[in-house]
Amino acid sequence: EDDILKILKLVDQRVLKVGLIDNTFFVNIGDDLGRIPLKNLGDGISRILTIALALVNSKNKILLIDEFEVGLHHSVQEQLWEIIFEYAKPEKFNIQVFVTTHSQDTVKAFYYVSSKEEYKDMGQYMRLQPSRSTGEIEAVIYTEDSLETAFDLNLETR
Repeated sequence: EDDILKILKLVDQRVLKVGLIDNTFFVNIGDDLGRIPLKNLGDGISRILTIALALVNSKNKILLIDEFEVGLHHSVQEQLWEIIFEYAKPEKFNIQVFVTTHSQDTVKAFYYVSSKEEYKDMGQYMRLQPSRSTGEIEAVIYTEDSLETAFDLNLETR
């Protein structure tokens, strides 16, 4: 529960407690409102809860996140990437994470976090595309430098 709360506080610092009652998530945000349905706080916090639950339940496993950016404001993506990298560490939860996205903001947030010294060599960015010669899907692998250059030149990386 502590891990889930830490992650949810990315979106709303007021969250004090989270619980499940009759298949509905509720949060206590410390106001006189008491317990309120999580969905009342918006799609972003619901999406973060989904990712947080998947993350803490993926110890020593693989985690797949499709369309990372859905429901997330660009301002929380970098913080969420930090949490994902932190939990993925072998000494923490040892999770191998695969993420898809169509968002340049998500790619940039990934780049900023994966470039930090404490996360060096933990992440790899690649774009899947049809081969010009065969038409089959191929992976274009970006190094940290090539991804930075692509951003600087406004090149398509998605």
